[in-house]
Amino acid sequence: MTDPPERDQHALDLRSAAGSLARVANDLGYGRRAHAMEAINFARRRAPESQRTQLRSSELAGRDALADKVRAVGRDHGKLARRLATVEHLRTRLLAP
Repeated sequence: MTDPPERDQHALDLRSAAGSLARVANDLGYGRRAHAMEAINFARRRAPESQRTQLRSSELAGRDALADKVRAVGRDHGKLARRLATVEHLRTRLLAP
């Protein structure tokens, strides 16, 4: 699914305003949070380098906080490992060129 750059930018703007992926997906009519994240990443890649660095740092901080939450509530080691792998996958996607 390829969205117009304006819709991708709107997704990035919502996310940057401390919006959750669920909110971005819901507000813009994406079927899944993963589609909203894809749009956000497309918009981020189109941004000037100085803005990309700032956006990447902000998202990485969010990923770190998410990983900390997962570790804090993780009692089932198998589930914990899967959730941490998901966070790492999101981090990898964020850092992709």
